[in-house]
Amino acid sequence: MHKGELDVAGGGREGRESPWETFQRETFEEFGLTLTKEDLIWARAYPSNPDPAQIGYYAVVQLPEAAAQDIRFGDEGQGYLITPLADFLNAPDAWPAYQNRARDFAEAAGLLF
Repeated sequence: MHKGELDVAGGGREGRESPWETFQRETFEEFGLTLTKEDLIWARAYPSNPDPAQIGYYAVVQLPEAAAQDIRFGDEGQGYLITPLADFLNAPDAWPAYQNRARDFAEAAGLLF
């Protein structure tokens, strides 16, 4: 969606999917990872990126480090990066809208950088 910028997994709802089901499917399609609701640690509604009149959701999951071995990159991007949150928040090539959402999570979680 944002060529040359760091982005996060995501996409649109299919059929009658809930926001969680959409996030779960997109994460599987893009990274081959199967998420459970127990993995979810934070979520918030925001104006949708393609259409601000619609609602989109930003979700954060916490997975064990070993989950990185299970990543099977899909064909929707150029690669993936596992990075500390502070590095993503300060990355000059990250998409600012998602940096702001990640910053909202960090503030809500009491994480200080």
